[in-house]
Amino acid sequence: MKSPIFTGVCTALVTPFLNNEVNYPMLEQLLRRQLDAGIHAVVICGTTGESPTLSDQEKLTLFRRCKDFVGERMQIICGTGSNDTDYAIELTRYSCEVGADAALVVTPYYNKATQEGLIKHFTAIADSINIPVILYNVPGRTGCNILPETAVAINEACPNIIDSDSISWRTWIINHLFVFLPCHLTKTIRIPAGISIGKSIWHLDTFFDRKSCIHLGVML
Repeated sequence: MKSPIFTGVCTALVTPFLNNEVNYPMLEQLLRRQLDAGIHAVVICGTTGESPTLSDQEKLTLFRRCKDFVGERMQIICGTGSNDTDYAIELTRYSCEVGADAALVVTPYYNKATQEGLIKHFTAIADSINIPVILYNVPGRTGCNILPETAVAINEACPNIIDSDSISWRTWIINHLFVFLPCHLTKTIRIPAGISIGKSIWHLDTFFDRKSCIHLGVML
């Protein structure tokens, strides 16, 4: 059985700026607020954190400074995905070096990879590191969708891929997930109704129309 990265609440953190530079003092204030509120994990450099607009150096510094600040008091999940497999591997390896607890890896955008290509892409990234990986599937933004059977194949091939963060309004995908996903796997399913599946981490941000991403972990 694959164990969850955490149980509880996770926030997708914004990246604060001041005069077009990352505002690191404000970043620490945001992290402190999460700690004081009892948040269990944060996503750094996810879409909410404006990862597409951050430079490589900004991402690396954000990974390091966030982990240095929270230590073991909160899980740090680093957004390390790219449509360039080698670059995603490089960024994910660095997140490991600075102590990231997990990596959030988006599907390769723009390239329109085949399902076999997605399996190879995620397998190459997962095999290059020893921390958990969360697949991030947001087809409306990337033009690329992980089909349920592909998600199962990736999970079976990679022991450290333990969750999938899937944003889709297509109810047939959810229906297929009930069929394809083994009930013992830990899943992160993000859907409008906030339905939990098995041992899962589920999202209420879309349901409540919140800008920030809040995940509630449930152990059923």
